[in-house]
Amino acid sequence: MNCPKCGSNRIEKRPPSQITPNSGYICIKCGAVLRGHGTLPIYIAALAIGIAFFVVMAGMLISEPGELGAKIPQALGLAAMGIVCSGYSLMQLLRHVPTGNPDEHDPWNNDSK
Repeated sequence: MNCPKCGSNRIEKRPPSQITPNSGYICIKCGAVLRGHGTLPIYIAALAIGIAFFVVMAGMLISEPGELGAKIPQALGLAAMGIVCSGYSLMQLLRHVPTGNPDEHDPWNNDSK
């Protein structure tokens, strides 16, 4: 595999994080953090879930204006979850994917099965 930013083949797998067992890769030469192969649908789904939280929050606030005071804490909780979910997925979607053949040991590589 090669880094799409600098072209180096010095790519290492990142250790698992608290969020995902597949944290992607890092380029040793330029320090670029790269997304793993095959993770695009996962992060698009996470972005859709985050947007859905915002839609539900807006629906809660405009559905019955008379009971707005009781709904504000719930709506703010949904907004916070939507921000975290959308922000993380956007951050991951903006990362590059290494070029070339993925590792045989990459758990997200569907080509080796």
